[in-house]
Amino acid sequence: MVGAGFSAGNDGSQGVLCPLPARSLYDHPLRSGFYDQAHLEGLVESIKVYGLLEPALVRPRGDKAGEYEILAGHYRVRAIRRLRRSMVMCRVTACDDHTAKMIFYTSRLLTKGLTAIEEALILREMIIGQSLSMGAAGSLFGHGKSWVSRRLKLLAALEPGLQDEVSRGLVVPRVAVELARLSRDNGDQTRVLTIAKKFHLNKEEVRELVNQWLTADEAEKVSLAQSFRNHCPAGGPKPKTLSAREAQARQQLRSCKETLDDLLELIVESSSPIAGWWPWLAWRKLMISYEDLAAQLGPLAESREGGASLGMAASGGAQEAKRV
Repeated sequence: MVGAGFSAGNDGSQGVLCPLPARSLYDHPLRSGFYDQAHLEGLVESIKVYGLLEPALVRPRGDKAGEYEILAGHYRVRAIRRLRRSMVMCRVTACDDHTAKMIFYTSRLLTKGLTAIEEALILREMIIGQSLSMGAAGSLFGHGKSWVSRRLKLLAALEPGLQDEVSRGLVVPRVAVELARLSRDNGDQTRVLTIAKKFHLNKEEVRELVNQWLTADEAEKVSLAQSFRNHCPAGGPKPKTLSAREAQARQQLRSCKETLDDLLELIVESSSPIAGWWPWLAWRKLMISYEDLAAQLGPLAESREGGASLGMAASGGAQEAKRV
């Protein structure tokens, strides 16, 4: 067993496997502070039963003796700390900054645990630091140029406080992109987000609110905010407090809708006819599942625009595939 004072990797050796003090491990600079608590709790329970099956990958932290930067395994380190264990099994590697970033990118892409802000940071580094085109960088995430542009806009045009809310999962990326159309210097983004949260506006409603806000003077902005209050007076019905299960279901439904929107975007950006790569039966099953879900949700369905658009975009190519 290696003691707490052990320092690995200083001699340039690669892949040294050893336990390290949990307090000596630091997050990668590109890693946001948000952690999915449900995923973290599941990992905690798994480690309780099976132990840590995969060591964290770290590297020495510059010239700070006894400190290490996590390249892969941030959730594992958090889970070990939550279990109040002092040591974490790690694989220590000595590498330069470029290699460290590429390891971090690859790890996060494989685990699919990136927040929208982390995606934006990685994309910016790939485009500026690695000289990749927007199309090449987006392809690594399975998306096109327009998706890359929207992610980068979160960094360039969104207030730092709102970036933090996106990282913590409190604001969905598609709503954040709409807010980014407003100036980040006069507080308009925060004001509109406050209205959106208070009255539970969906993406389409936020877009319309932003459209009105962009052409309004200060007096009109105050009037616009007041109009929302008048439609929902203080003595009116209060929004229902969701149970943990209901909140989880709502989040999953939002995630499903975002996936449909992403799929629609890929269809629009595809350079080849949809019939060449989307089999008719697969499309048909998707549409049936979507319609069934919408019917079951009834008034709870926030918006069917994404799925309807998806159906219209796909129908032509799918009908062609059926004829073939």
